[in-house]
Amino acid sequence: MAGQNKVVCLKTNYTPTTGVKVLDELCSLARTRLEAMLCQVLDHVDDTLFDRAEKAGSNADQAMFFATMRQVRLSRRTVVQAFVRETENAFSRLTRFHPAALREPAAAPRLGYSLELMDETVVEESLAAEAIVSKFRTRCALPLSQLRTRLDSLIAERKVDESNNALDPRQIVDAFVVAIAGFDIEIQPKLIIFKLFEKQALLQLPALYEAANQLLIDADILPTLRGTGEPPAAGARQAPQSAVHSGVGFDHGGEDEQDGATLQLLQQLLAQMRGGELPGAQAMRGAGVSDVVQALSALQQQPRVGNLGTSAAQVLNAEELKALLGGSLRVDSNGLPRRIERSADDTIDVVSMLFDIILDDSRLAPSIKAVIARLQIPVLKVAMLDRSFFNNRQHPARALINELAHAATGWVECENPSADPLYRKMNEAMNRILEGFEEDVALFEHVLQDFRHFLAQEQERTQTVEARTQQAAQGKAKVEDARERVQAEIERRLHGKSVPAVVRQILEGAWFKVLCITCVKNGPQGQTWESQLELMERLIWSVQPKGNPDERQRMLTRMPALLHDLREGLHAVFYNPFEMTRFFNELEAEHIRCLAPATAERSGDAAEPESEVEAAEPGPVSYRADEPSVAAETLPLTEEQHLREECLQHLAGVDLGTWFAFSTGAGRQLRAKLSARLNAGRRLIFVNRAGFKLADKKLEEMAEELSSGRAVILDHNMLFDKALEQVITNLRDLRASQAP
Repeated sequence: MAGQNKVVCLKTNYTPTTGVKVLDELCSLARTRLEAMLCQVLDHVDDTLFDRAEKAGSNADQAMFFATMRQVRLSRRTVVQAFVRETENAFSRLTRFHPAALREPAAAPRLGYSLELMDETVVEESLAAEAIVSKFRTRCALPLSQLRTRLDSLIAERKVDESNNALDPRQIVDAFVVAIAGFDIEIQPKLIIFKLFEKQALLQLPALYEAANQLLIDADILPTLRGTGEPPAAGARQAPQSAVHSGVGFDHGGEDEQDGATLQLLQQLLAQMRGGELPGAQAMRGAGVSDVVQALSALQQQPRVGNLGTSAAQVLNAEELKALLGGSLRVDSNGLPRRIERSADDTIDVVSMLFDIILDDSRLAPSIKAVIARLQIPVLKVAMLDRSFFNNRQHPARALINELAHAATGWVECENPSADPLYRKMNEAMNRILEGFEEDVALFEHVLQDFRHFLAQEQERTQTVEARTQQAAQGKAKVEDARERVQAEIERRLHGKSVPAVVRQILEGAWFKVLCITCVKNGPQGQTWESQLELMERLIWSVQPKGNPDERQRMLTRMPALLHDLREGLHAVFYNPFEMTRFFNELEAEHIRCLAPATAERSGDAAEPESEVEAAEPGPVSYRADEPSVAAETLPLTEEQHLREECLQHLAGVDLGTWFAFSTGAGRQLRAKLSARLNAGRRLIFVNRAGFKLADKKLEEMAEELSSGRAVILDHNMLFDKALEQVITNLRDLRASQAP
């Protein structure tokens, strides 16, 4: 980077020299850490492949794994260099000033490929890469948003987004894909290397994004950036510094001096809503945090509380919980139960509100809500023990709730949830926390990592199934697309023509099959396709009345070639020989009638009307929908049409892996993941959690379902974070409604 010529136009308060220096430092940081990460991945390849070789079911598989180990050792240096080079190129494309660079495509291949014309190896590799990108963007949503916003503020000549942010997961994974292309290995060990890369990146990318943001903060680039991912508007009135960091979703998390900022804001809102004093103004003579945590631990072990949510989504409201705690707290000198101090009392209120909102989320199935409800007491203890809980988006307790909700996005309520592995794993995680959590918050981290490991294994099992599903759907889509195209070509040539029944039977039956096979194998282009279409026109011409001797002579001259080509085409698709003989006998009779002079004379009067029909008929009809007329384009769209157009545009930008909910006629809801786009995006394939096809919809059909509400897109926003933002919004609204 340091040796490259760059011109960076920066926004206010930054000179080009300063900006280049900051970006060079960022590139150096990324290069060092990403190179080390890839080296660690390759360090683990030998051991992993050796284990696979020992467990191989055949000599061929064992030889494949050993050959891969040798190839990785030989090509390691080249692969690492390619990875570093692609990382530096990503920064170079971001910082290059010349306008042509704005249109320059990235060197690395883009993910989200169309699955058309792909072989199985490319499909599986692209699926693995796309899955990694999707997972990283979900896990690192906040720091990525902050990093993108800071870079956009630094570089004024272009908009920094996911497509050009040099540290976006897509750029990193693309660099990895380009690098390991240097390994001449089979797809099975290559997918193993993908999985090792994913595991290593999940451990190290969050730290890289944190370090990158800190580097930009140290350079005074949006140091008070809020977590919405949007910089403050120029000239906007700034909130007091104490409040800037206090809105949930607006803090960096993990900063010691801000650990209690969000909780303080919540306490202020609660106090203002009640019209009472702020927590800091009250003498805290009630039961302290340690007393309340001990009482909660005792309450956590009670069957009535520990089993909350096992059959229905229910939590204790704040008053019920305080009443139960009152009986567990030690009595004071007067023999009365000790009151709960205001800070702990407020925390109980906030956590109760949080779980009320979480369990009101329509995206979650009732059984999943019931599982998450069991976390109420442990999460309340965490909120009291760890002041960073409300501020730190990466807190393991918050991350666990988000991970549970995200994993259950595609989960559909069933009669026997206990038979589902995901549901059992969730309950296992809850049991570990309820039985083992006293005051060591690290238990949440252990449970979280174990749950993520389970999800990674589940995804690995379903990836192959999904790839097979996509391949089958691709084949079916090609066939259906070919049938539509062939049908349109036949109808176009028969339009306005009067032909004998045998010719119509040949074209719509036998020759339809010939054209479909050609279209599927070679596509609607090439000499074979064109000659088969031309034969249709010759056949239709041959059965039209011939009004003069010259036409009859031309027909006699062309007839042998026509019949030969027709017979060869039918033989190529192994058409039934008995049916073929019948067709040719009937066709011969039709040709004799056309050649008879009497027929020509009788048909002479009809020739003129026929030509009038042909002259009046429109031009060629495409197999796709006709373009709207100019008059139609000038008409204003109705509200429904406008909504449908918006849905069409939105669908075009929806990432693969996005979950949808579909309403069924029986009042049930099906959930399916967008797995592939086929036929140039005109066909959408949806799969269930196991990777099996659940729906195959045309783009227009899907837009209609979205616009009518029969289908909805399930967002991937983090459940806990959304709930916390909603609590603050509700408290502010309530305070505003009480204002005189």
